[in-house]
Amino acid sequence: MKKIEKLMALSVFVAALAMVGCGDTVEGMKKDTADAVEATEEAAEKAAEKVEEAAEKTEEAAEKAVEATKEAATKAGDAVKEKAKAAGDAVKEAAKPAAEPAPAVE
Repeated sequence: MKKIEKLMALSVFVAALAMVGCGDTVEGMKKDTADAVEATEEAAEKAAEKVEEAAEKTEEAAEKAVEATKEAATKAGDAVKEKAKAAGDAVKEAAKPAAEPAPAVE
């Protein structure tokens, strides 16, 4: 009978250890899950910040491109006006009546 009592005591002791171990495991899993959620939230916040920064940089680049396009269009327009004026002046010059020929010398 002593063997049975020792075996029962050992079984109770092992069961008690298992129960404590399970409780610690569950608590550990809770903590790990909470840590993982927190890390995911932090990563999402950082990603959102990066996206916002990229959007701001893109907007700034787009504004610079619009400004550069406006300047180029203005320069091109001015160049076209100058060429058109020069062409008009050339047409006017070409359309002037020819000078009268000099009198013939006899």
